[in-house]
Amino acid sequence: MVKPNFTQINTDELLKRFRRAATGNPNDARDFFTHLPFVIDYSKKDYLSAFNSAIYILTELKEFDNQAYERIHKGYIFYFMAISAFMMHDYQAATFFFDITAAEDMKNSPGVRTPPLLFLVLDGENPEQAAQELTANAEKWFETMIGKYNDISGSVVLTLDEVRQLFLERAITDHQEWRTLVTSWISFYLEWNHRIHILNLRIEDGTWEPFYLHLFKGCLLFESLLKSEPSGQVTEQTLGQILNNQNSYSRSRIGITRRINTGSATFTDIVSESKSALPGIENDIEVTARLRNTVGHNLGLSASINLDEFNYLANKVSSSCLHAVSTLYR
Repeated sequence: MVKPNFTQINTDELLKRFRRAATGNPNDARDFFTHLPFVIDYSKKDYLSAFNSAIYILTELKEFDNQAYERIHKGYIFYFMAISAFMMHDYQAATFFFDITAAEDMKNSPGVRTPPLLFLVLDGENPEQAAQELTANAEKWFETMIGKYNDISGSVVLTLDEVRQLFLERAITDHQEWRTLVTSWISFYLEWNHRIHILNLRIEDGTWEPFYLHLFKGCLLFESLLKSEPSGQVTEQTLGQILNNQNSYSRSRIGITRRINTGSATFTDIVSESKSALPGIENDIEVTARLRNTVGHNLGLSASINLDEFNYLANKVSSSCLHAVSTLYR
């Protein structure tokens, strides 16, 4: 990482200004952070330099005075780190920094719907956010996938407003333990589009790790949504038990009527067997369960995955996640 150039201010003066700004007041912190080099890099759309510069200075400040670092409101710098990560296609880092920006805002500006909170609830219409276009892109992905889910036999019709009400809003109010699920879900959708573009460039065989892990992340999200449902009645430890235990709370709520095959297989077999089976939400859930146990136990799979298979499987995983919320979170 390249060390930023602080020729305009010496270390002693930087530390004095830092401590003066460490009041917990967002405005004091903003005045301090706006004079740091990452702002110049960001304004030039040099997102890599902005991101690295911000990490460097925050690390330095934490080492200077850890107590002041804990007190100072870091929402401003975290928010632009989130946008920078987003522009570099590092969606996991982006959602991470959106989330910790939200945490800073909820601590220091309680009750205010700040820009990172707009991102976490997918409000892309509100213009009071620097990341409005990015938030709108995430919102559009959710709307598209909800529309596809609603067309599946056995689905319980869902709207984006209901996803916000049932899940996203509650994750920033009374169920903050769901925030990891929220950021995982948003980054799953955002990564998906990027994965499509880079998979399309692949010709020769080799590593398929980004695509395996992307699909596994969605499968693990589905399992986590089942286990985290708000009634607290899920007691099963494994996905197979949740789906196939006749007395399972989740099994009856999500409408499982037959035994779900959760066995691992090749991607090609999972896709071909799914396409030859009766279409519907149970089919999607079975694909998700089998995929979870295929990728979750072995990254050294010998089979490659093509663009059509990747999209087919990702759609199944997406529908399973939406079905979990539509049936268990009402």
